Amino acid sequence: MNMNNSQQYIVPAKCINQYKIGDSISNLLSSLDNNYSLQELQSYLVIYYKFYKFWILKETKKIVQIGVYKGYKGTFKGIGIGSTLNEIRKKFGNWCESLDIYLIPNYEGICFELEDNDTDEDWIQEAVPIESIFVYDPNVINKGVEFVYDSISDKYVDKILMPK
Repeated sequence: MNMNNSQQYIVPAKCINQYKIGDSISNLLSSLDNNYSLQELQSYLVIYYKFYKFWILKETKKIVQIGVYKGYKGTFKGIGIGSTLNEIRKKFGNWCESLDIYLIPNYEGICFELEDNDTDEDWIQEAVPIESIFVYDPNVINKGVEFVYDSISDKYVDKILMPK
């Protein structure tokens, strides 16, 4: 894959564009201009920059999760901000949900959140646009929990089957 600086791309568990999981906070900050903000949480520092959000584990000072939001134009295999779960189903055959986080079962290290306008009583989950996309270190941030919704069986199942 040719990845020059003008392209926008997402690689699960690895990177979004030039920003890489596992990179140090000092490398990240040296690549940003001064238009970022920082939030301190108990275990993480969160850096907000343009349509990016970076989670840095305080203990290691390394990036463990990167999120993108409205304005980001890159995709993962054609799925980007504004795509729907219906498009994920057509492209990958399945999706799973756990606590409003949406995953593709055979792709570890990537997840999605949907737009939520809090007004639609007849919310059609598969038609709602993706609002944010995250890549993460699956060894640090485990988005899979014991019970998840499986879109193929239309049931909650014990766990997500991720390849090791």
